[in-house]
Amino acid sequence: MFCSACGGKNADDDLFCGVCGKALVVLAPQPVVPAEPSGVDPTWSSTRYVWVAFLSVILLGVFGFVGYLSYRAYSSYSEEASYERSLQHRSSEERFLLRAQNGETGELRALLAAGLSPSTKDGATGATALMLATAGGYPETVQFLIEAGANVNAKDANGTTALMWAARGGHTQIVGRLLTAGADPTTNSAGGLTALKAANAGGHSDIAQLLQAAGARE
Repeated sequence: MFCSACGGKNADDDLFCGVCGKALVVLAPQPVVPAEPSGVDPTWSSTRYVWVAFLSVILLGVFGFVGYLSYRAYSSYSEEASYERSLQHRSSEERFLLRAQNGETGELRALLAAGLSPSTKDGATGATALMLATAGGYPETVQFLIEAGANVNAKDANGTTALMWAARGGHTQIVGRLLTAGADPTTNSAGGLTALKAANAGGHSDIAQLLQAAGARE
């Protein structure tokens, strides 16, 4: 080591300088003080961030789904309100046909009580309420109209009957109810269509069997 006073070089284990005789000061190495622990496990810290991100995604999904349901509910309410408002400007006959088309049996009952005929038909197409309920696939509404006295063999402007509409639409239960109520399975439309032809054209073999059992022929 070197003397701090005269700069003379000495051995590392000398206590005094061999040049000037001054005591050599040996600085003790400073102890390394360990850092205070932070108290946070770095593994836990990383895991926490992952969980926070995961929960954030879950919450976003929940809020998004709730928002979607709210939108659907509002849209459904808005459409229904718009539909009801549009009916206010229509005649009672038009309301009756639209209610039948949508399978709204309760509203049909109220209109019948007000004096409408269960065989009410559209002035342009000749379609009856029974045909419209049949086309929509509403067996309970069809049964209600039948019991109310609707003509099951009425024809529209093309000579089509409710039974043909049911056969073409594949509504097996309605076909059965119409046949039970006396619908004629042998009737032809103006274009030569029969209920059996309509069923075969739609690939409804079960309905074709019902019609053939009732006496229908091609």
